Amino acid sequence: MFPLHDRTRRKIALAAFGTLCVLPTALLLLWGLLRHTPWHTAAEVRRLEGILGLHVRVDRAQNTKPGVWRYEGFSLYDPETGRRLLRCEELEARYWRHGSSAPGALVLRAHGPVAHEPAAAALYQLLSRAMQGQMGTAPLDVLWTADELVFRNGAGTVHLAGLSGGTQSHPGGVKAHLRFHPAGGEGTEPAHIELHRNRQVTPPVLEVKLYTGAVPLPCRLLAVGLPAFEPLGPDSRFLGYLRADQTPQGWRGELTGQFSNVDLGRLGRESFARRWTGVGRVTIEHARFDAGRVVEARGTVAAGPGTIERRWLDAAVEQLGLLRSTPPGFDDPVSYRQLAAGWRIHAGGLHLKGQCTAACPGTLLVGTEPWQVGEPVVQPLPVAAVVRALLPHGTAEVPATPQAAWLLRRLPLPEPAPDAPARRTAERLR
Repeated sequence: MFPLHDRTRRKIALAAFGTLCVLPTALLLLWGLLRHTPWHTAAEVRRLEGILGLHVRVDRAQNTKPGVWRYEGFSLYDPETGRRLLRCEELEARYWRHGSSAPGALVLRAHGPVAHEPAAAALYQLLSRAMQGQMGTAPLDVLWTADELVFRNGAGTVHLAGLSGGTQSHPGGVKAHLRFHPAGGEGTEPAHIELHRNRQVTPPVLEVKLYTGAVPLPCRLLAVGLPAFEPLGPDSRFLGYLRADQTPQGWRGELTGQFSNVDLGRLGRESFARRWTGVGRVTIEHARFDAGRVVEARGTVAAGPGTIERRWLDAAVEQLGLLRSTPPGFDDPVSYRQLAAGWRIHAGGLHLKGQCTAACPGTLLVGTEPWQVGEPVVQPLPVAAVVRALLPHGTAEVPATPQAAWLLRRLPLPEPAPDAPARRTAERLR
């Protein structure tokens, strides 16, 4: 080492101290101050909006640790209507990546989330985009938890507790799952929903599995991703199991369970026309459907008291060959006390078995006056007769109406008679 003057050594030490200590400390303090400014929060909000495709508002954003963000007063808004979809008192996001080739992982913890009426559909669309790989170029696995979720809509409020779920990428597609307890169901078996985006087939297929656990789930909550639950009424609930695949031709799968508090008036009004009123219970022992059409189903139905449009009751008796004793008076609609039946529908037709406890065996319907309707003698009933009974048109043919088309797209297709082609050929030869 060559000797240096004392003044030179002090200058070198001061320069090294300023470069290696003071400057990094000042830059670090400046970086920390900038991260607590409104400009930094605005930049973070813009980044989230670019990922989610929704408007985001955050009261405060903090980068508490490397890869850990805390959002206070986190809200999501519909970009078109401006309506608030979701609000969390606090949302914590933790992100890390195990390696350059491994998918990143994001862990979300929500405290006090409240979802409003249009939120569920918007969040379901957000999940669909994520499962289709439309949320960014890099794969991202997400795990999230929430102590409680409050879902509010015009029909009331639904409380869910102990929520946990996430999405996970794999070579064959993406899987998403959700577990939760309905209000009052803590300590019982949780509900479980699983979605699988299967990319090993062309085009990709969405597979859905739903198990309600020990407590029935509100149908208006399930209708977010499964619109078929919507017409059952605001107070209806489902307890059971559903497996379905969304194919280009329509839904295919099976269902077993019980629907309670079904609004028969709304079900009829939403499906074809308003023919009856009352609240009932529909039990599905087993049902198979394909391309949106019922292949085979069996179960029971029980409802009452309520009313039935007289024209529909007369058409049902005539078209289905029901046995009616002591026709009701001239009231319209006609009041009934109990409706109870076992049923089975398949390609061969409809089977009905009366199960009213307030009348003799084989009774399907008991009126408030001394009249009743019994099960048909000749069974099974043709599917076309069922359509004519549900849609009285005054003719012996299936009515050419949108409601009839709606029913025919969902009921089983009748099997052709084995000798039908030969009969048509012989008729042409004659």
